[in-house]
Amino acid sequence: MSTDRHTTIAVIGAGIAGLAAAWELVGDDDGTGPSAPEVHVLEAVDRVGGKLASAEFAGRTVDLAADAFLARRPEATELCEEAGLGAELVPVGASGASVWARGALRTMPAGLNVGVPTRWWPLARSGILGPGESARVARDLLAPHRGTGMSGDRSVGEIVGERLGRPVVERLVDPLMGGINAGGVDELSAAAAMPVLIAASVQSGSLMRRLARAAARSAGAPGGTPGGTPGPAGPGTLAVLHEPLATPSIPGKPDPANARYVLRLLDRAIDGALGGEFDAIVTAPVHKAVINEAGIPFRGHTEYLAQRTGSPRAVMLLASPGLRVALATTHLPLKAVSGALSIDMLYETGRILADALATRFGLPAARIAVCGLNPHAGEGGYLGDEEQRFIAPAIARLRSAGVRASGPLPADTVFVPQVLKEYDAVLAMYHDQGLPVVKYAGFERAVNVTLGLPLIRTSPDHGTALDLAGSGRADLRSLAAAVQLASELAAPRH
Repeated sequence: MSTDRHTTIAVIGAGIAGLAAAWELVGDDDGTGPSAPEVHVLEAVDRVGGKLASAEFAGRTVDLAADAFLARRPEATELCEEAGLGAELVPVGASGASVWARGALRTMPAGLNVGVPTRWWPLARSGILGPGESARVARDLLAPHRGTGMSGDRSVGEIVGERLGRPVVERLVDPLMGGINAGGVDELSAAAAMPVLIAASVQSGSLMRRLARAAARSAGAPGGTPGGTPGPAGPGTLAVLHEPLATPSIPGKPDPANARYVLRLLDRAIDGALGGEFDAIVTAPVHKAVINEAGIPFRGHTEYLAQRTGSPRAVMLLASPGLRVALATTHLPLKAVSGALSIDMLYETGRILADALATRFGLPAARIAVCGLNPHAGEGGYLGDEEQRFIAPAIARLRSAGVRASGPLPADTVFVPQVLKEYDAVLAMYHDQGLPVVKYAGFERAVNVTLGLPLIRTSPDHGTALDLAGSGRADLRSLAAAVQLASELAAPRH
């Protein structure tokens, strides 16, 4: 009677781990020797592979459940090769990534860091978030977080939700970072999974910009500039990002052939600001007529920035020491101003102005004087009824929303010093109602600020002054003031 004992091993579970264990037990033996074990794999359901499977979803073939693995892990790929499945592996990066959100399959936006956005514009365009949810994310750029100053670990979900909103956590961060770490991000340690989040929660500033710079540094881009393009290397450094002209420039004589060059510069700055590369944009004057002569419809920086960033409304604010004037309408013919006014438009403009005064200028309870459109604010309807139809109802709506708005006030008296000192800002109805006063009061020190965008943009308060080109008489003070104000607006407020 033989004394040899036959070894029998039971492996419980025919998922990827159980099958791998069974393969390891028998894979190095030809099955004929006395030491060859008999392996039984026990599985409760009628299929092997555990949850490793694929199915059709929204017209795509997708992996199902947590046992799907990345085809870059050597231990996984070696096992598949030994099992004769190597030809069925899908190379990483062979196709784009998508996420199911808001009832459709959406392409993953550029600029994600393990699901955490570092760029607002691609995320806003992706459709993963609704308009209000995208606006919530934009607050990270428009109104940077005030640091807690408290050390200690927190969860990834808590930090990202606090800074960018829960929809970002649920639709992007949890599926990606949670899937990789096999756990929900609301219980996942930020210190262990993404330490830069801890620094972002302790210190003031934009979370997206901080992550963009961290990603750039890890990619070897000096100065934290995404994509390896030359960028600022630190305080006191001037970096020039070259954009070639289409035709040589002649001082004082703009050429329509260079119109697209001007817009490329704007696009480069906008993309950099939205992506966290730049904290603010300062634009020099542009010649609108020359751009339009090139066949490109262009009303001005304000309108272009609004369209390019997908902002429903941008508001022009001229600021000088002691005076801030915002415009309800900008570059319109005077005869078109009345038709452009509405209760909703004036209410939205007032809210944007009040929000900016609170978040950017440190005036949480700003007092806003709202001008009438007509002489003497319409004189009770005898000199025009826009005040009664649009302006007064919009003011009442603003006040019910907590905005300290007053008016309609006659524009010829609101700028009297004794009246003006009672207000923090004035909302004028059209371009030449408000701007002449600002420019008279401080032409060399006034700065144009665009409100309502997911970025900071300032500019001088003057035009191209082509007649001064090459004369040595151009005054740089307004441009210098624009740079200074942009720096102040970008600095976190404590």
